[in-house]
Amino acid sequence: MKSQLILVPSKRMDSNKKNDRNEDKLIRMGVKARENLGLKNDKSVELWPDGGDINGKINHNILVLIFQAYSEDLKELKNSDMSLEEYNRVGFVTTKTFRFICGKNADKDNIWIADSIEDTVIGADPEFILMKKDGDIQYAGQVQNFGHEGELANDGPLAEVRPEPAINIKDFVGNIQKIFESNPRRDCIMGYDWIGGCFFNSQGERREFAVGGHAHIGTPVQITEFINNSNQDHMKNVIFACLQKVLDEYISIPMLKIEGKEDGVRRRHHYGQFGDYRTDHGRLEYRTLSGMWLVHPDLAKYTMGSVKAVSHAFFKLAESKDYNKNMFLTKGMHKNFEPYSMFDQRSDVWKDIEIVKAMGASRAASEMIDILDKGIIRFDKTFISNLKEKFRSLSTYNMYSESIDAFIELASMPVTQLNKIDRDIKHNWLEGKEFII
Repeated sequence: MKSQLILVPSKRMDSNKKNDRNEDKLIRMGVKARENLGLKNDKSVELWPDGGDINGKINHNILVLIFQAYSEDLKELKNSDMSLEEYNRVGFVTTKTFRFICGKNADKDNIWIADSIEDTVIGADPEFILMKKDGDIQYAGQVQNFGHEGELANDGPLAEVRPEPAINIKDFVGNIQKIFESNPRRDCIMGYDWIGGCFFNSQGERREFAVGGHAHIGTPVQITEFINNSNQDHMKNVIFACLQKVLDEYISIPMLKIEGKEDGVRRRHHYGQFGDYRTDHGRLEYRTLSGMWLVHPDLAKYTMGSVKAVSHAFFKLAESKDYNKNMFLTKGMHKNFEPYSMFDQRSDVWKDIEIVKAMGASRAASEMIDILDKGIIRFDKTFISNLKEKFRSLSTYNMYSESIDAFIELASMPVTQLNKIDRDIKHNWLEGKEFII
């Protein structure tokens, strides 16, 4: 449930200095407001500003406990010129919390309150190749004025685009479009072809280039709070390892066919192999994907829309089980456990992890290594049928069915047809060339 809230700073909350109660972590509400907003039985809620800027959802959201409002605060509010409708959607917080959420630009009447995980934020920093007219590769880091920082920049030998993260996939793809169309630094590289994909060889220097398409999965504040309260240092890595494993089965395995099995395997000789993941700024940096999804805006929408659908379903499943740590941990994982061992070829732990089993993603580590790192898999009718069944069982399927269905359609196409995908980013993003579906 997500509703609009009016936030009011309370001086009485500011002055309450009880040792066992941190008022900065509370929202105080009257009975009528809780009933009106459907929060009668809830213990905690998330607050964030709705300023039309994703920055508010990422950097100014907070999870707070619900307590009864001070009667004096309610009485003063009732005697003000506030309407009854407004009065019944008021929450009180400390001045410190009010300033954190509202900042300088947000309005106290433009606040969201939610008692569940409502959104998952998606970001990325995919790479692409700069190609000379003679067909050889131009090192992006050697292009004049094409620096390392910013939305369009070099990442050493490759170019990289770093769009603003978004909740809505259409907005996310639009953020990439704006960079390609109007970023001032694009003029530095307009003399080269922009080629997306997975793996390339340099003709001149006989060097290999593995192209990354890293996705950044925002962690809902409820999951962060669960991690912080778990009293287990490795819980964050275990949760992200489980999410990575689920994404590998839903996204990276079918993507191996779309990008080309041979190129996918060769890329993973460098990085992006099964179990290659990082946590960055409290989120999962999903590194298994190559830069293939960047070649066309439609492919970006289908792939990243599917990534978001899987990630959001994963978080919602954890929520539905009241963030029970036993969903993520087996008996042997509770003490002195190293999460990275979950990806070891000898590990058979995936079959015993409840959240992975519930998501239908419990292939053994040895099988995942054979598929992703060695290309040992048949993309036959049985595979596609099972993929459809898994995706359509997701709690988020209806919301993201357009992206998911198109992604599955691509995975079911003959390799000869997939090989016809134009990988020229300028053709596809700047000139509007149609995609193959």
